[in-house]
Amino acid sequence: MGFLDTLRIGVDVSVGTILAQSGTVVFSNSNSVTFGMQSSWLTSVYSVITASQSGATAAIQSISAGTTQVTSGQVVFSNSGGFSFGVNGQTVTAQLSLLKYWQNQVAGAFWGISVPWSSTNPNLSLQRISFGYPMSATRADLLIALITANTTTASLSTPTGSYTISLGVYTLSRSTASLASSATIAVSWASGSTTSAASIFGGQSGSRFRSVPLGTWSITPGEYLLGFMASLSAPVGVTLGFKVSGSQCGQTWSLSQAPNQIAQYFGNGYYSTGTPSLPSSVQLTDFVMSNSVTFLEKWGQPYVQLAGTF
Repeated sequence: MGFLDTLRIGVDVSVGTILAQSGTVVFSNSNSVTFGMQSSWLTSVYSVITASQSGATAAIQSISAGTTQVTSGQVVFSNSGGFSFGVNGQTVTAQLSLLKYWQNQVAGAFWGISVPWSSTNPNLSLQRISFGYPMSATRADLLIALITANTTTASLSTPTGSYTISLGVYTLSRSTASLASSATIAVSWASGSTTSAASIFGGQSGSRFRSVPLGTWSITPGEYLLGFMASLSAPVGVTLGFKVSGSQCGQTWSLSQAPNQIAQYFGNGYYSTGTPSLPSSVQLTDFVMSNSVTFLEKWGQPYVQLAGTF
């Protein structure tokens, strides 16, 4: 029997609060750690213990925001500046606060729409608008006066009639504007002069805000076109008129320009031909930004308020 066979050197192994001084110590696979043994390159004896971890990922070393860097401790995403933060599994989420109210401009001069009109004439105004925050709009309000521009007899001074208002928001992509959301309201009334009843002429005539329910327009920050159409119906012998609060096209144009001059980009203007409903898309070649005296008398850009749920 050799010297190495008779000599045994004991090794104590301590793990946590446990101390092993005899017997066989086993490194058990657990917590994604797998153990093994290799022989030393100096001898053929197994004397090297190996350990590997499955699914290991590198820890975040630091996070920088602006001019500040965090290299240790806990990083907190604090709600501020209109942002609300959350965590979904391993994903950090951020949500901008929703707008509850929006308006495109200060209500200014009136511009008129009269009936009857020809379907061949432009009847859709388009104005460029922008949103800096997301919005879930549920209602649109427009300041519009309903007047009797002409009647043939005194008996028609409070005529029956109806109107429709259509609004649409178009997304922009190069030379195409595409209808993203739209809404239409149709209102009719009977003859009468009582101003407290919306079901008769007296309750509809004059200047008042007229609301268009939108369902829900989910608007994300960005630039859009806002489309507006309106039509009026009245008995023979009566000419009704809308006077819509807004601006005359919103830009200054030379009257010497051709009425159908092709626009170079989407701005404030109108659809070049008459249309029975909001078109699903508008091409830049169909978009007219120049104007004529006739256009100035009949068309402009309406003042619009959008409201969400309060």
